[in-house]
Amino acid sequence: MAWAQGLSLGAGEAESADFASLDDCAHLPALPSDEYVMAPPSDWLVAPSGFEAGVYRTRHANEIAMTNGLIRRTWRLRPNAATVGFDNLMTGASILRAVKPEAYVKLDWQEEMPVGGLLGQSDGAYLKSEWLEQMTADPKAFRCTVFRAGKTKERFPWKRTPYSGDQPWPPPGASLTLRFES
Repeated sequence: MAWAQGLSLGAGEAESADFASLDDCAHLPALPSDEYVMAPPSDWLVAPSGFEAGVYRTRHANEIAMTNGLIRRTWRLRPNAATVGFDNLMTGASILRAVKPEAYVKLDWQEEMPVGGLLGQSDGAYLKSEWLEQMTADPKAFRCTVFRAGKTKERFPWKRTPYSGDQPWPPPGASLTLRFES
């Protein structure tokens, strides 16, 4: 039920075969329709089975979502990658209030540069989906160029403890990497 996300800053390097164009969300499975309206059937601490992490395309052509059945994060990929949804599926509550850059970077002690994000939200206290169509990319921001969705991978060795039991390493789940370029 684990998930991992990553940001990658590139400088015009050749695209890897495992990265997909921002227009190529069709290869992702569709977000299950019941996840739009249903809370989990049981408490995940009591009955952890049935919760599986994945990366999906949403009903909107320019969006992808990552979910584990308990929470869901949604990114709009065009005109630049930005988190446009962060939902608690156990309660149905939206956790996101405003669309902001995914990160900020400071290179050579210069001005902080935004990584992704959108401009034009009229009120930062709440977000309406109809506002997203009018939002624009920040011309100063790093732009998302490609993405990669897959399974979690081992990033460092893990030593088992008496409490870890037979837990697999890396934990089964999904990963998403967004590559940004200046």
